[in-house]
Amino acid sequence: AQKKGDGPSTQSIAPSK
Repeated sequence: AQKKGDGPSTQSIAPSK
């Protein structure tokens, strides 16, 4: 959904930490 760019394959808005 929202491209954040925190996780490996950023699903919606899920940060890596």
